[in-house]
Amino acid sequence: MADITRQNKIAYNYLAESYTKEWAKKPDVELAEAFIKLLPTNAHILDIGCGPGHYSLYFHERGFIVDGVDFSENMVSIAKAICKDININIQDMRCLNFEEDAFDALWVCSSFVHIHKEEAIAVLTEFKRILKKQGVLFINAIIGDSDYRLETEDEIGGTFKGDGRYFQWYPNSRVFEELLDSAGFAANELGSKLVTSQVVKKAICRTNQWVNYICRLK
Repeated sequence: MADITRQNKIAYNYLAESYTKEWAKKPDVELAEAFIKLLPTNAHILDIGCGPGHYSLYFHERGFIVDGVDFSENMVSIAKAICKDININIQDMRCLNFEEDAFDALWVCSSFVHIHKEEAIAVLTEFKRILKKQGVLFINAIIGDSDYRLETEDEIGGTFKGDGRYFQWYPNSRVFEELLDSAGFAANELGSKLVTSQVVKKAICRTNQWVNYICRLK
């Protein structure tokens, strides 16, 4: 698993500017609003896998207290420049440096997909540790007909060397819901969306079906 984490970090550091160009000004407002309408005033949100900070900034501008974390040094550097009044730092979601029950809500958008299924329960358990008992978790997954997707060196192109990003896929929403249930979360599906990305210029797979969930601790 360490190799997957390492290659994902290398790939995101390389793709940070391309990712920012495509997504930094395009938060999914529908999903973000469905999430924050469930939160108390002045809720403390942790944006896990914050990338360039587009959701962190959105929540901050809506009046919430926000922290952001990402394992990519280049992403964090960009996010800090964009989100000047938000605490953003380098952390791995598998081992978060926060106390128990620290947050009212966790926003895990387009980041848990990089966790191998063998580590999924352990990472969800870490989310439980830092989430308050009445807290809210947003999380999503990719539905696909393969076990995973691994970008190649040729797809990423340029001067990049080695494997690109690893994406864990799930065969259907039921399997992902069972995973959440096993980890102690009651999940409410917000529906699925087809999402197309141009971040990787030579990608052989550009459009994926994403299923989105609001979860609470059981």
